[in-house]
Amino acid sequence: MLGQYYIKVSNKRVSFEIKIKRSVTIIRGYSGTGKSTFINMLESALTETVTGITLNTDYDRNKIEVIRNSRQIEYVIRSAEKNKIFVMDENVDLEKYIYFVEYLKTSGSYLVYITRKNRTGLLQFSVDEIYTFNSKTNNNYTTVNMYPKYPDVDMVVVPDIIVTEDSNSGHDIIEHIVNIPVESSDGKDNVANMINDIRDKGYSSVYVIVDCAAFGNCIEKVLALGAHVCRIESFEYMMLNTYVFGKFLNNELTETYLYAESSCYYTWEQYYTALLQELCKKFPNCSYRKDTWNRLNAMFKADRFLDDIAGQLKDLDESVKTVQ
Repeated sequence: MLGQYYIKVSNKRVSFEIKIKRSVTIIRGYSGTGKSTFINMLESALTETVTGITLNTDYDRNKIEVIRNSRQIEYVIRSAEKNKIFVMDENVDLEKYIYFVEYLKTSGSYLVYITRKNRTGLLQFSVDEIYTFNSKTNNNYTTVNMYPKYPDVDMVVVPDIIVTEDSNSGHDIIEHIVNIPVESSDGKDNVANMINDIRDKGYSSVYVIVDCAAFGNCIEKVLALGAHVCRIESFEYMMLNTYVFGKFLNNELTETYLYAESSCYYTWEQYYTALLQELCKKFPNCSYRKDTWNRLNAMFKADRFLDDIAGQLKDLDESVKTVQ
């Protein structure tokens, strides 16, 4: 499934509009923010059981489905339907339904999961696809839209240390463009533990570089520890966004939803990796693997390439960069 789609459901008192463009979209929020009202109105509009509710969408309404319980999940998996948009109620605890997550990865479908708590189980999703509902009332009519739960903060930091999710090329390249220590967490699930270990060693200001395209499950814990998270989709995205590969690209990095078929690329991180590996074939004896510095192709070690990487770390103060 490709593309960005909107769903708007409204009655005479309130309207809700959501936009989705990746395999997984999360809508978080406390009671009273409109989550239950939205899903109830959407279900009523789809089943046409309540009058006075209007559904507008640029997707096939017959391929939009509300899921509220495990029985519906079983039916969805048995039917093996593809390219659907599922809107799931928080009463469905995805930690118990590994097989649904596996189905989602291959079906090309999009999932909107609406929940108060972080009960997302094995779902992988982007930090940028976690939202809350934001409402505005004018003349007794309420309009509700999605708002990023973790908006990008325009600030520059001077950290004591950098933590990278990557243990190979990503870590080594960052180590060559900064003059402060760089540690690897060896995976996204270890980032929080690494931050605690670093704090025990006396470091106070921690800058974290992770693949945000798949870091949604971990962002809350890491931010609670006071770390600054670099908002880059993935390290492969950074490499694609350099002079070396930019000349081969159109809008693959700005409108990825038009290119990253969700049945092939569950997260955009996977798409960027595949795209980078394909573009490397345009250069003699060049390939990309998550490898060590010594085994990286020479063009990835060139000063101009490293400068392009450093330039994308816009929230990192220039004083800690060795490549200017």
